[in-house]
Amino acid sequence: MGIVWVIEKPGRMERSISSLLQGDVAVRAFASIKNFLKLGRLSSVSPRAIVIQGDDFVDDVENLEKLIEIHWPESKIVVVASEPLSAASQAYFVAKASFLELPFIMQRLLFRDPGEKIKFTVLGDLCLDFDGNRLRILPEGDWMHLPHKEAQILRHLIRFQNRFLSHEDLCNEVWKGVKVSPKSVSAHISRVRDKLIASHLTIESIYGGGYRIVSQGVDP
Repeated sequence: MGIVWVIEKPGRMERSISSLLQGDVAVRAFASIKNFLKLGRLSSVSPRAIVIQGDDFVDDVENLEKLIEIHWPESKIVVVASEPLSAASQAYFVAKASFLELPFIMQRLLFRDPGEKIKFTVLGDLCLDFDGNRLRILPEGDWMHLPHKEAQILRHLIRFQNRFLSHEDLCNEVWKGVKVSPKSVSAHISRVRDKLIASHLTIESIYGGGYRIVSQGVDP
């Protein structure tokens, strides 16, 4: 089991990061930066990751990252926040909207084989890092966070790019057969489509709920 330290103020969110991760990893929580720096440096055990509740420490995240890199250089840094707080940050960003996916994200982040290289899926000007739940429009676009379900949808659309995927196809591939309403699937598709605005590719819909990824302006 991995050891994870969490820096967050108590009571800000209905469910804390510490309670969400407890059971999946061994969690130690710090309610302030002062306690984190004091008690953390006294610890004989280094964490595999340090998770920062970015909305609690908006003005301190950048300095926190630098201190972590100095004192715990082997620890991965994860920032949970409403929006990325530093464009130059090397921390792994998790959007607050994807808060409940954090245990899954941490499992991927902590327990990937050290020798395993990050694998990118590329189609046209789209570059998808599925393990990292992020998307980039090539050649110079910034990485965008994708909630895990959106990353799965895009991955399967790319994988089966030469045919339409029906509502049932997506439910089987993404939701593993769990019943999901067409309206919910359509809402996920719309959010993915919005992230492709700068791309030469888009998601085409057909009557009845079929989807495929195509070049902008190309007729079926």
